[in-house]
Amino acid sequence: MQNHAKTSGILSIVSGVFGLLEMIMLIVFTFFFRTLIGLDPVSAEMEAQVLGMVIWIYVGAGIFSGILGVIGIIGGVYALKRRYWGWALTAAIAGTLNFFPTGIPAIIFAAMGKTEFETPPESTEASPV
Repeated sequence: MQNHAKTSGILSIVSGVFGLLEMIMLIVFTFFFRTLIGLDPVSAEMEAQVLGMVIWIYVGAGIFSGILGVIGIIGGVYALKRRYWGWALTAAIAGTLNFFPTGIPAIIFAAMGKTEFETPPESTEASPV
């Protein structure tokens, strides 16, 4: 039995954790940056505008990275359970955007392990004949 799905899941989870750590780091960095910088009264208004824009860019990038991290972790768990190949592949792609060294192998292993995944259960509703 091959373990491509399991390997892909582990790599996706690692990428997802790196994405969450990146989110925390970027958000904490912006708050420290905001409190440590001193504004000169002469150019305070312009510096405040630039600082505000930089802070929103970093917070936005952190939130985006966190969302990709959560997707990576959820898809990695599905890959470990060998369920929902689409989620596993999505997690591997999201992991590539978070942490490239584990994301690319996760995509490769997810693609190689497609046959290891079970198909989701069919709907229990009776089909009209």
